[in-house]
Amino acid sequence: MGWSPILAGRDQQRAWRALELLVEALREPATGAEDLGLARGEAGVALFFGYLARVTGRGDLIRLAQDRLGVAIDRVIADPPHPFLFGGITGVAWVAEHLAAMGPDPGGEDPHEEIDRMILELLDNPLESVRFELVRGVAGFAVYALERLPRPSAAAALARVVGALADMADDGESWFTSPPRMPTGGRARHPGGYRSLGVGHGVAGPIAVLAAACLHRVAEERARPLLDRALHALWRERRATAADHELALPSLAGQREPARVGWCHGDAGVGAALLALPGWREHALDLCRRAARQRPSGTDAALSQGAAGLGHIFHRCHHATGEPLFQAAARAWYGHALDVVDPSAARGGLLEGAGIGLALLAATTAVEPAWDRALLLSVRPPGR
Repeated sequence: MGWSPILAGRDQQRAWRALELLVEALREPATGAEDLGLARGEAGVALFFGYLARVTGRGDLIRLAQDRLGVAIDRVIADPPHPFLFGGITGVAWVAEHLAAMGPDPGGEDPHEEIDRMILELLDNPLESVRFELVRGVAGFAVYALERLPRPSAAAALARVVGALADMADDGESWFTSPPRMPTGGRARHPGGYRSLGVGHGVAGPIAVLAAACLHRVAEERARPLLDRALHALWRERRATAADHELALPSLAGQREPARVGWCHGDAGVGAALLALPGWREHALDLCRRAARQRPSGTDAALSQGAAGLGHIFHRCHHATGEPLFQAAARAWYGHALDVVDPSAARGGLLEGAGIGLALLAATTAVEPAWDRALLLSVRPPGR
């Protein structure tokens, strides 16, 4: 089934006005050397302009996408940051790969073999501080490898990610963040470590990666048993006594309070990431329906924990199921995003202004939002 817009009438007009303001706000490159990555920098902005150019056919937007990606690549070469997906080299390479595949000639010369080798080397010699997670860890490498399949180097990297996740799983069934692998600010709050359940920093990210590896039949003999155990371990953490209108998953294992609804943590993001898993669809839909029954609130419009991200998640759920509950929730959250966002003051990146723009494009056009593979909200099917 092809992708369909979900906004019409006044909200559609508001969305396009916001998109126009986002273009103007993001037209000029950021000056900070750190602002190059997918999550908050130039690579994420290039992704936005690339999709907007595809929708509109405007040559100036094609040039903007190329220029902003060029800025990110130049900064990576001049001062290489960390290698991870959301703020480092891998994210820049993922955007280059993704935009190239959208172009008129997706084949041709492969400029990323050196990055493939870097990832394989890191996975062969992991640092004690390297995490399992999507945002700044091993699972993020899988997103890049999945984008590059069926290249042999991508299959090798994905197999190595599966092996690394299996080695990092405590008790062979899930992933624990120990103090050496924590962000510095978290060590005082969690001196004994924690088990995060979300997509961005928690166990749901590796679960979705293992499911994708199985779909593509890469290292399936090792991925499948770990996937099954990790899914059951995650499901045990839900608040089984919660009523149908209440959220079920906490942010961290063992907590009694549910997580705030959003992509990075909680029912909506985890449910959407698990929606395509055979045998777990109803469990995933239970989480998504609970999240869809929450009333829009808050002042954040961004993808990670904000209104545009939730609008997009419920749009994905409606696309997968056709359920009116998800259609209504998507429209409500998108409307709230348009109420609270200030496009003229937006900063770049997938988790900031560029991501809001990409979500609004998905809400108002028939172009498949394959960019959300970076958030594990969709998976590229086997074969190109």
